[in-house]
Amino acid sequence: MNKPQIRFKGFEDEWHQSTFGDVCSIYDGVHQTPKYTTSGVMFVSVENIKTLRSNKFISFEAFKSDYNVVPERGDILMTRIGDIGTANVVLSNEPLAYYVSLALLKNPSLDSFFFKTAIASPDTIAELWKRTLHIAFPKKINKSEIAFVGIKHPSNLEQQQIGNYFRQIDEMIVEVEREVNRLEKMKQASLQKMFPRPGASAPEIRFNGFSSRWRKCKLSELLTQRIEHQKITDEEPLLAFSYAEGVINPDDKKSNKRDFLMTDKFNKIFSRTEVDDIIYNPANVIHGAIHRNTLKTGVVSPIYKIFRCNEDISPKYMGVRLRTSSFIAEIFKYIEGTVIKLRTLSPDSFLNMEIDIPESIAEQDYIGEYFYKLDNLISSKRQKLVKLRNIKQACLDKMFVNTSDL
Repeated sequence: MNKPQIRFKGFEDEWHQSTFGDVCSIYDGVHQTPKYTTSGVMFVSVENIKTLRSNKFISFEAFKSDYNVVPERGDILMTRIGDIGTANVVLSNEPLAYYVSLALLKNPSLDSFFFKTAIASPDTIAELWKRTLHIAFPKKINKSEIAFVGIKHPSNLEQQQIGNYFRQIDEMIVEVEREVNRLEKMKQASLQKMFPRPGASAPEIRFNGFSSRWRKCKLSELLTQRIEHQKITDEEPLLAFSYAEGVINPDDKKSNKRDFLMTDKFNKIFSRTEVDDIIYNPANVIHGAIHRNTLKTGVVSPIYKIFRCNEDISPKYMGVRLRTSSFIAEIFKYIEGTVIKLRTLSPDSFLNMEIDIPESIAEQDYIGEYFYKLDNLISSKRQKLVKLRNIKQACLDKMFVNTSDL
């Protein structure tokens, strides 16, 4: 039966089967890369599909010459090259130019937001991809083939409710994406201004109440290597070390879990770590695999190098400073080995590196706490974004007819 698993109340009729050619007219954009101007008609392509906003323009003369059919409010632009099937609704009658990588679905007889969302439903997206040119790279679907792609749809009233529902989800996703981007830009700006630039004796921005000087010193003055080996215990369990997140529980590790698939691990010897230790992976530290342990005391693989902060040093500050791009770039001068993939950073070389640090441990803590809270905020927003995207995908699976369920 042509019915989805989940529906709004009051709707029970079967959905209709049509094709794109039945419900809209299909056009493509210019085939030649245009001559861009500083103003005029906005020009969009695949990378602009999510916002339909661009900083590229073509002249009004070129627009009139090359476009006989143009997008208008309610029409849909859909990618047909590369990430095929990503679509968005045109919300303005302002002139808009587009490249051949996009298909214009003009004058849809279906509700525009329903149609846009239906394109992303499992059945429709699968058929779009089945009709791609298999020898092409990147993948491409011919404009003529789009017309034969099937699409299932209910009554107009149900279309409107579904379209409005997904429009709200998309708006929430866009809003959280903007917030994540804003916070990440804020973090990058803070990293540039809250640590001294090369040759400077103090940062550009400081917290109120701090004016003492900063000093440059070797890490050997700030850190001491922790060399403690032991077996797994109930109080100090086996932990994982993630390239992106640092010390985490083994069950939270998304990629390589070979450390936890080992046999007889309770008889093996591991390296002990405590909260606030600095840990790095010698083989991947140049890619940012260095973190402060913010989780708990436990043991990790002995391949990792572990350091504790000396008494007058803030672990939070060190956790931030040692992950700055300037410090990671400096590591290249200290790594050892002739084969690029096998080059590593030894503890002695690591401790010989220099950083800038404020003399006041209170200022160190302020800086560390600021970035710690900012990272947690970014992480929570990213988790919210993942949750919204998962909700949307689950709704796409259940609120549209899916032939795999029939």
